[in-house]
Amino acid sequence: MLNIIMDGTKGENSLEAAFKEIASECKEELAYFKLEDFHITPCRNCGGCSYKTPGRCVFKDDTPQLIEVVRQARRCVWITPITLGGYNSITKRLVDKMVLIGVPTMIVYKGRLQHPNSIKEVSDGTYIGVGIVNKDTTEKEKESFKFLIKENGLITCTTGYPLLVEGIEDKEKAKKVLLEALTIGGEK
Repeated sequence: MLNIIMDGTKGENSLEAAFKEIASECKEELAYFKLEDFHITPCRNCGGCSYKTPGRCVFKDDTPQLIEVVRQARRCVWITPITLGGYNSITKRLVDKMVLIGVPTMIVYKGRLQHPNSIKEVSDGTYIGVGIVNKDTTEKEKESFKFLIKENGLITCTTGYPLLVEGIEDKEKAKKVLLEALTIGGEK
């Protein structure tokens, strides 16, 4: 089963080194993506992916290769500094384009009308949002982030789990956070 980590942090940090250590010990397939290394354009809500080129954005960027990996993943871990109660800008750009995973038909899922995932069965997957808090992050922002992750789980027909952490300065702390995130919703 594929587990992916979408690292929305900026600059160098301990996450990639921690990931490499975990990947060498893990029995399941893991993949790591540093989002700032990809060209991801913002969604313009133009509707082109629904009508002109179903399932594909009309604006060319690196999103298709990332979407394909997300489609195949059983567990997707989104790591982002909490910004105004949500994702930072690079993470939000990719999350907004997750609509490309859906199929044009609609289903009722947990009382909501939405597009099902084009590959996985409904609720076959886990959506984990790791929110990095700092000393200025308010309780309201933390609660908003938790709500957002749970809602994004519903929207993607998976289960959303929020995880709040205070920094990932060193490799051991980053490794602990990644291991915790990779065990949420099932065994590693």
